[in-house]
Amino acid sequence: MPPDTLHQRLRRLVGSRFRYGGESWLLVEVLADADAVVLRNEAMTPGPVQADLYGAPLRRVQETLTLPISGDDGGYSPELDALLGGRIIR
Repeated sequence: MPPDTLHQRLRRLVGSRFRYGGESWLLVEVLADADAVVLRNEAMTPGPVQADLYGAPLRRVQETLTLPISGDDGGYSPELDALLGGRIIR
């Protein structure tokens, strides 16, 4: 499947929840330029401190995770395959 078609299909899943690595994640973005998806951890535990442009601590943010879409062989990456296998249907 051409990457553009795959990216379009994945964009339909933005807002969907997935189990990945034993935790619950929300798909928040599909980055076509980087060929990756961005997930946000749904755990309510405090995340890392985000700094401003000058390096001063600014706020706590939820943990995010970026996974590659395409693998080395031209198919899905193993990470994306595992993610899609853990989709939570509600």
